[in-house]
Amino acid sequence: MHRRLVALIAFSFVALGLPMALLGASWPAMGAGLHDGLAWVGGIAMTICAGSLAASLCSPWLRHRFGIGRVVVCGVLLSALACVGFACARSFVWLVLFAVPYGWAAGMLTACLNAYIAPRYAARFVSWFHALKSAGAMVGHTVLGVVIAMGAGWRAAYGDVGLVLAVCALPCCAVGLWRYGRPVAQLPAQLAEHNPQLDLRADVHGWSRWVAACRLPKVVFLCIMVVAYTTVQQTTMLWASSYMVHAEGMSVTGSGWYASLFFVGLTIGLLVAGLVAPRVAGPLRIRIGECLLIAAIIWMLLPIHGQAKSVLVPMLLGVGVAPINPAVISMTPHWYGAHSTRTVIGLETAMVTLGTFATPALFGVVANVTSMHALPWYLLIFTLLAIAAGEAMMARHRLDQDLPQQTSPEQNTASGSVRQ
Repeated sequence: MHRRLVALIAFSFVALGLPMALLGASWPAMGAGLHDGLAWVGGIAMTICAGSLAASLCSPWLRHRFGIGRVVVCGVLLSALACVGFACARSFVWLVLFAVPYGWAAGMLTACLNAYIAPRYAARFVSWFHALKSAGAMVGHTVLGVVIAMGAGWRAAYGDVGLVLAVCALPCCAVGLWRYGRPVAQLPAQLAEHNPQLDLRADVHGWSRWVAACRLPKVVFLCIMVVAYTTVQQTTMLWASSYMVHAEGMSVTGSGWYASLFFVGLTIGLLVAGLVAPRVAGPLRIRIGECLLIAAIIWMLLPIHGQAKSVLVPMLLGVGVAPINPAVISMTPHWYGAHSTRTVIGLETAMVTLGTFATPALFGVVANVTSMHALPWYLLIFTLLAIAAGEAMMARHRLDQDLPQQTSPEQNTASGSVRQ
């Protein structure tokens, strides 16, 4: 049953990733068809952000009230509804309306799935689950590019993805499998055993839980770090196609294939991060990813043109951002205790939402005021912010010195199975 549960979780992450990259990749064609400019995509993104933020903050209650299985099924069905609604939308107002379930489903699925896997699975499994999410995003992005290249239009692409998501909801209906995951009460408290202040063991409900979470050590730096690196990833996903069209003069069809290279790099990076996770500590994986991001952005800024740059830069950006998010998620039980994981990851997911929709949408305003050539500088600013906040947070927890002496998820997981 544990293998079937792992397969179900993997399938859920693929479904989560399918609609992730559609908005940014489709906007050059969508905006032209609706006669709307670049700034309008910011309004849709902000609406998605609001829905996802609300769902992230409500995720502990939703999971406690309905269970992880029902939440996953409802989230996938809401994603399908949103994609079909986008396909049928005839004006900007309808796009904004269907952006609400789009955002709610994304926030609810991300928070609940990450909170479920973080204390139960080793870091390599967390990376591989996120690789499947990236693969799902790559599939959705590729379907969009193929459908547009065939002349069917962006509406048909959204309809096709919505149909696929509706089919994906069927295996997710096996809600009974989720009970085979170990209860959090049976998991090791990890760092909380050494510092009880890091664990929210009290029966705290409502906003009191979030107030208590915000008082945990250096959680503000954690939130800043999550917003910053998510901004780099999502701004690249949202604006890469438009950047190549407006700044590099590439065709709409070509820009869609160009942006797909980012997902190729992201998927490869996640797979490699999962392979090296048992031997490379979480903080080191984060720092390696940050160095690769800096290298890719510097390459973007260099006045060098050619096919090699067009192919390698988006892939290097994907490889660089890949190990950061899984490392943060898998280390959360170490930093704040197994019992606090659900709440802290809900807070992290809320910050991911801001970095997914709010700050990338802000770049739309920046691009209108300046030009699309500002994209590399925008990515550089948030990469440096992520490095500064991450180092401040990890210095507080002294992870580099403490992890070798403490039990890690990798050491507790034998032969790639769930912790026993």
